[in-house]
Amino acid sequence: MSNKIYLGLKKVFNNEVSVDSFFEKELSYLDYKHIAALSALAFVEDKINANKLKTYSDIVSRFNLDDFSFAIVCLYEMYQDNDIPFPFQERQDIIWSICQSLVDNGNSDYDEYIRRLRCAISGLYQFDRYLVKDNGRELPLYGVWN
Repeated sequence: MSNKIYLGLKKVFNNEVSVDSFFEKELSYLDYKHIAALSALAFVEDKINANKLKTYSDIVSRFNLDDFSFAIVCLYEMYQDNDIPFPFQERQDIIWSICQSLVDNGNSDYDEYIRRLRCAISGLYQFDRYLVKDNGRELPLYGVWN
């Protein structure tokens, strides 16, 4: 199934299929996890599409909070694992684009999405295990203490 999802995402990134029509299909919980991971892969691999940032932002802004966080972590780790430079300006461009997509899609939990976006794209989520439980200031990436 993940190969089918990846091919569908490539069509979305190549503007052969719209993001709306891609999400019209009946998708399972696991499909959303695959879409989150594979959209990061497609974003990093796609070198020629001028609209890839807008497309990626539109895809991830449709996820629930946990899948959204997972998608951004996958993107961050895709850059890290492949030793691809991930400069501040590029991160900032991604953040602004995702913020705009969240607003365009009328997301009701905007503040929590932004908190998780900042935590994941900065790599701060890697230090969640060092947070003091219920410290009153910081929440872990997924907002739940173990």
